[in-house]
Amino acid sequence: AIDRQNMADTFIGSRTTVAHSYVGPDTPGYEAIEPSIIKYAYDLRLATQMIEGLGYHRASDGFFLDGANQRLQVEVRTTIRAELQPKIVAAVVDYWRQAGVDAQQVNIPVQQMNEREYRATFPAFEMPGGTNDVSPEEIMRLHSSATPLPENRFTVMGNYSRLRSPELDSYIEQYITTIPRDARLQALARVAHFESDLLPSLGLFYQVDTTLLADRLLGIPPNGRRATQAWNVEHWDTAP
Repeated sequence: AIDRQNMADTFIGSRTTVAHSYVGPDTPGYEAIEPSIIKYAYDLRLATQMIEGLGYHRASDGFFLDGANQRLQVEVRTTIRAELQPKIVAAVVDYWRQAGVDAQQVNIPVQQMNEREYRATFPAFEMPGGTNDVSPEEIMRLHSSATPLPENRFTVMGNYSRLRSPELDSYIEQYITTIPRDARLQALARVAHFESDLLPSLGLFYQVDTTLLADRLLGIPPNGRRATQAWNVEHWDTAP
């Protein structure tokens, strides 16, 4: 029910794409991983049918009601640290309300940004921002061991969705311990498939770093992960 391509075009422009997976198109070996990714196109009619299939029905005001005539209502949280995030969440909320879901935006105040239990126990959705870095350190953020829970006093961070799956854990562990490239990519493909199938999180679009460069500079490609824009400065040239 979210037109993510329109959101990408509106907020970032033509240099980004819909984030169909945690594994981004700029990941080395992506061509071997992409077939495993389940993609969800914008289809308001299908979204409506799926909600109705759960037993909800439309009221005269367009919102879905359950069997007790209570609205289908969800909360969508985000922080206000980055100016763009509340705007993105506002767009998501608007799309869901058009689809009949009474979505409510909650902007997390500065005073509660570091309140661990509050941040870990949101009742429906939160948009924390993120990265598509597939380094071992980052991919381990999807692991059960990175889940904030009462027993660890919510001090563990990373697994925001709090989905704990031995199956996913095994794929992650295979990925970070496997050396042969093909087998390593197969393990990452399993992670990408699992995440896009169960959807503990749904990517919206990939962020883009914007840098001003003089038009006389030549040979400047996009910067890679964990690199500055000057990562290949030795290959730059100037126009005659």
